[in-house]
Amino acid sequence: MQKNLFSWKEETGYVIFENDIPILGKRIDVVLILRGIIFCIEFKVGEKIILQSHIEQVLDYALDLKNFHLLTQV
Repeated sequence: MQKNLFSWKEETGYVIFENDIPILGKRIDVVLILRGIIFCIEFKVGEKIILQSHIEQVLDYALDLKNFHLLTQV
């Protein structure tokens, strides 16, 4: 991931690892905040293909962040 973010090295951003969603008992692998955009990143170790269920999991995390967290300017 560090290699992929290198081109953004001059930007101010935030990386949050293992972000808990306490109400639902879920945990997002990585939340990246860059240029006012929130990215939910889920790693699937050993997977060779992206399944629909993987996409739905990340979309669900994004909705959880939208509905259960107030993100303020850090």
